[in-house]
Parts: sequence; structure tokens; C-alpha cells
Amino acid sequence: MDSFDLTVVDEAHGTAGDLGRAWAAIHDNAHNPSDFRLYLTATPRILAAPSRRRARTGRR
Repeated sequence: MDSFDLTVVDEAHGTAGDLGRAWAAIHDNAHNPSDFRLYLTATPRILAAPSRRRARTGRR
């Protein structure tokens, strides 16, 4: 099989795990040769640094 330039994997969390699983074969370059892989998921990620909270001192 010729190599793909790019493989796009949607709902990537569903493909994670043991390579023995059918959907996990997409990660194996021997079965699905690809130069690059782009993984997508609907799970939100917050990329901003957490805000610093002021310590509570009991004073206003």
C-alpha cells in the first residue's frame, strides 16, 4: 500500500488503546502508512492557563 500524506482520525479517543482492537489499527504505520496523522475529538480542552485565585483572608 502506498503511504498517505495525511490521515485524519475523527473521534480519536474512540481509537485509543490496545493495537489489537479493530479501530486502533489506524495508528499502526505498518497497516496504514501515513506521513502525518491529525487527531480530532469533540472533548473540550481549555488551553488557557488557570487563573490565580486570591487567598481568602476573611477580610473584605
